[in-house]
Amino acid sequence: MLVTMELRWFYHGIIPTQIEHWFNQESLSGQMESPENREDWYLYLPNCDYLGIKLRQGKLEIKWRQAELKVLRFGDLVQGKAEKWAKWTCEDPTSKCFIPAEVAGKESWMSRPLAELRLFGYF
Repeated sequence: MLVTMELRWFYHGIIPTQIEHWFNQESLSGQMESPENREDWYLYLPNCDYLGIKLRQGKLEIKWRQAELKVLRFGDLVQGKAEKWAKWTCEDPTSKCFIPAEVAGKESWMSRPLAELRLFGYF
């Protein structure tokens, strides 16, 4: 199990140059991930914003928000709501489980192609 304290920002599409510059040059401990092209499959959990269950790159991932903390400010340029998350990852060494084709078309699973940059900071 991985436990993190996170400030996360998501931006769909191309990150504007000024935001990329701010994040790379002026943020505290932030990272900008390289763009990824993949398709994740999420178990649909209506009205549940504290738990995520997904198939990602041959693994089953369960992520649970353990706590919503206060909004943190770092100087005048950075602020975000802090959250504590726990994540469990299950990998099948035989590659026979956690296959997206097994859930495709099932009403309770939805596909989300990911082709975006994600901004996040851990503290």
